[in-house]
Parts: sequence; C-alpha cells; structure tokens
Amino acid sequence: MISAIVLAAGQATRFGQCKQVLRLGGKTILDHALDNLRASKIDDVVIVLGAHADEIREKVRLLESDAERIVTNPDFASGMSSSIQAGLRALSEAAEAAMIVLGDQPFVTPRTIDLLIDEYRRTGASVVVPTYNGFRGNPVIVDRSLFGEMLGIRGDVGCRAIFGDHVQSIAKVPVDDRGVLVDIDTREDFDTLVGESPMGEPLQPYVTATVVRAERPTSSKPGDKAVINADGTLTGWIGGSCAHDLVVKNALESLRDGEPRLLALSAGDLTPSRSGVIGAQMQCYSGGALDIFIEPHFPVPQLIVVGTQPIARSLVKIGKTLSFHVTVVDPLATRETVPAADAILNELNLSALPLRNEFYIVVATHGRFDEEALEQAVQTEAPYIALVASRKRGAVIVQHLRERGVPEAALARIKAPAGLDIGARGSDEIALSILAEIVQLRRSGAAAVTEAPAPPESATDPICGMTVAVAEASHVAEHDGRRFYFCCEHCQHTFEHDPHRYAHVA
Repeated sequence: MISAIVLAAGQATRFGQCKQVLRLGGKTILDHALDNLRASKIDDVVIVLGAHADEIREKVRLLESDAERIVTNPDFASGMSSSIQAGLRALSEAAEAAMIVLGDQPFVTPRTIDLLIDEYRRTGASVVVPTYNGFRGNPVIVDRSLFGEMLGIRGDVGCRAIFGDHVQSIAKVPVDDRGVLVDIDTREDFDTLVGESPMGEPLQPYVTATVVRAERPTSSKPGDKAVINADGTLTGWIGGSCAHDLVVKNALESLRDGEPRLLALSAGDLTPSRSGVIGAQMQCYSGGALDIFIEPHFPVPQLIVVGTQPIARSLVKIGKTLSFHVTVVDPLATRETVPAADAILNELNLSALPLRNEFYIVVATHGRFDEEALEQAVQTEAPYIALVASRKRGAVIVQHLRERGVPEAALARIKAPAGLDIGARGSDEIALSILAEIVQLRRSGAAAVTEAPAPPESATDPICGMTVAVAEASHVAEHDGRRFYFCCEHCQHTFEHDPHRYAHVA
C-alpha cells in the first residue's frame, strides 16, 4: 500500500495569499494536484492543512473518505517538516511507503505518479525520485524504513534532508513530464502559468497582444507584449492608458469570435489603409500610433475514450493527430497497449478524471461495460457522448438504461451509433467518422463551454475621450440628471467648471 501525503499547510509568505485556491483552467491549484492523484495508482491520500485550512475547505473539492483523509497541522508555522510529520502520523499501519506531494504542484501527470509507484514496487528502493532532463523534481516516494528519520527532521525543510545518508538506495526515474519541476512559490510563477501549462497547452482562454509597429511619441516599442485573460485583466506592457482599454476591449471580442485581429491606434485618420485592420482613436493627447496584433488562445479539448478495442486505439491515434488531450479509461489499459494516450484511468470512475473546460466522451468497449460507462457519462456536462455500436444494439442499451431509471433527458444525449454516416469501414475509418462529428460539433459553436464574459460597463470621459470602467471610476459628476465619469481629477474639475460645454460629448 502506497499513500500520498499532500502538503497544503504553508503560510505562503512569499506569495502573499493562499496559493492553493487560485484557479487555473477552471480548477484550483490544489484541485489539479488532487485530481492527478485520484487518477493514479495511489492507494489513499492524506491532505495536510494548516495556515489557510478554512479557505481551502471552502474552495477546494475535498473528498473525505476512507481513501482520502484531512488532517490539520497546528504547528504549520515551524515549517514543512512539521507538515510531513503530521501526514506520517496519520498514515495507515498498512502503508509501505509515502509519496510526498506538494500542494502547489498542479501539473504532475497520473502517468508520472504511476511510473514512480511501479519503480518503487520493482526495486524496493528506499527513495524514488523523478528527474526531467537530469534535474531532480517532486513528488518523491519514501519507504516506511525511513519514517523514523523523517519524524526527526526540524525546520522548514523537506524529506531531502535525509537523502544524503541513503545515496545508494535512491532510485532516479527519468520522466517526460516538466510538471515535476514546476511549483508555484511567487506571484511571478503563477502569472507565468496562467497562460499555458508546462506542456504548452492553454489552461484557460487568453489573448496575446503584441506591438508590431510604433510611431513616436509612444511609450511602447515593437515586440512589447501582454496577456489578457477572460476577465479582462492585462499582464505585460503594450503602452499606457492610451492603449490599455482599447486593447482589452478588442481582446475580449477576439475571445468571443475566436478570430485574431490587427488593431491600428492613431490620433489621426481612423480609416485603415490596409485590409483586415481595425482602426481606433488613440485615447490620449500624446499622439503617435500603434499597430497591435491580437491573437486568441483556447484550452486544448479533451477526448475521453472508454475501452481499448481496435476502434478505441484508432480514436487515440487520430485524436492526438488532431491535438486533443486523450484519456483512456479501461481496467486493462497500459502504456504498451495505448502508448499515445496522455493519461490512463484503470477504473471505471469518470468522476476521478480531471475534466477540462471542453471534453467529449466516446464509449467503445464493445459490450464489456457499455451501460455502466454511459450511465456515468450522462452525469457529466460533456456536449458529446457517443456509443460505438450498431443502431440496433444502441437502442437495446438505451432501453436497459431507461429500465435502470436513467432520465429521458439524459438518454437523449447519447449518440448511437457514434460518428457521421460516411460509409466507414474498419477501425480507422470509423474513428475518423467519430472525430469528424466531434469537429463538426465544435466548429458549429454548439459545444462551446468556455465563453468570454461581456466587457464591463464603460463610459467615455467627455474631456479627454478616454474609456472609463464605470464600476471602478473614482471621479464622477452629475449634470441635468445624468452621471459623467472621468479618468482623473483634472478632467472632472474641467467639466465641473463649464458642464454645458462638455455634456453633449459623452
């Protein structure tokens, strides 16, 4: 039995707030770490809370059960060693080893966790450590024989404090997983991860804005960049207030229509001389001009394939070609049978999957556990749930589910047989027809799960013409029953000195 000890008790003094509850791709950082464990071969999990225990309990999906327990470390201020020890003391007597997992390390894949477990069981090493390109990472597995030494560690140090005494019994496992090196200690670390995961996959919708041309006087230069998230926050630099609001506005529009655009900001003629260019008035008096390329990025869609039969394997192969993140769910699936899969779940428990913002489910078990898989699938929010079966067999399975009490609305979501009718023959062509149907659904917009929010209500400053966010405006005046918003105190005073002159502008 191998247990995981998840360390989430720290004060996060360098970060300044509870980092485990910050959200990446629709889930908290700690949810990512826990979901990866739930999809692995780990037998049970002990979560150690401390400084921010109440906030974590409120915002993180904690599944308290026999296989997942929560303990509180009252001595969290003394450092990491006390949290490791609190976890060790909570372990079952049957635990042969403990995997020490950092609660701020969200990208370690279930496959990596399984590789570490397999190496421990194969070699019986006292310590098992992952390495990426020669660099040592986390999590690590420590054998029970070292628990006594770990209980003697003091201060803000981890179990590596004892590794020097056991060099000969440390097994290093090379993994193709940069996530073993990525944890989140500072705000800069988090800002780096907001856009993309260590494998280069977007975790949530965002836009990059790049200055491609600048005419003086401007404060930005060609090559300056910024990232705009779906909530309108901008990180980076593409110019000051003259460009900020217009770039954010166009970035959010780009997220909604999925199209990139070239924004030309100028204090002069707004008629673009080039096709495909959007002209806009520079929002300040400094003059100059900027061309900014705005490009949207979206999360990689997830394909969940239940089964390992030939059609299932073809779905994995073609799904990867189409840049899906592919998860295989089957009790007999291995790295050898489905080497192209991104993740493998060896139990029929879709609730254990770290589902992304956009995911599609195909059941291709050829009768082994079709009904059970579909019954779980219709409990998710997947826009596409399909069964690989003949029309006749599909109708029989749907009837069985109906008799088991599955609601009609849920049954109506099942597509059987799966795929477009293109006269497909053989596993590859059938898989192609299924993925073509998924692509058709995606591109029609019917499967869109993540939408950019509407931009915040704004108003135009009647003095300088800048756009002002109404909710955040601190300079406001009223005239003839109307409310006016200003970017600064100077503009407000100018308006109040002669409101009749400027009221018609806004």
